[in-house]
Amino acid sequence: MSCSTPFNVVDVGRRKVAGEICASKSAAATCQALTAIWERLGVPERLQLDNQQALAGTGRRPGRLVRLCLAQGVIPTFIRFAEPWRNGVVEHYNDTFDKKFFRTEHFAGIDQLSARYAEFETFHNATHRYSALKGATQTRPKPGLGSPHDRQPPTSTSPPASTGSPDGSSGFA
Repeated sequence: MSCSTPFNVVDVGRRKVAGEICASKSAAATCQALTAIWERLGVPERLQLDNQQALAGTGRRPGRLVRLCLAQGVIPTFIRFAEPWRNGVVEHYNDTFDKKFFRTEHFAGIDQLSARYAEFETFHNATHRYSALKGATQTRPKPGLGSPHDRQPPTSTSPPASTGSPDGSSGFA
């Protein structure tokens, strides 16, 4: 099987997960995966991410994923380098994904992996219980424990080319 990378997102309010299998870790593949995930989970107000250069960008120019987030009104935040515990909810899910799904089967290719992952995502959201949901599942949360986002997903995976400043910088320090 060619190199493939899971891109997992957890809605921390509902503990609902969604993921896509990317053919690479490129910014374009990640933006495409995130757009597909937002179609299922909704567009959040904030998105916490690992601090990968492909996600964050280089120097003073924000990366493609940051520009996509900002264009959709999403505030991207990045955890510090080498501190995965700051992203504990998704790291817990990544561990479950790895042990209960990814390492339990042999996949003939990325298409089969993607299809099986969609089935696992549905199964996980319907059956896995998190203590933060007080015993409820992600598809049937208890009242008051988070609600679906009502913002519409983006219609394109292409972020704006410019950040709005004349020199192309983000304005971030």
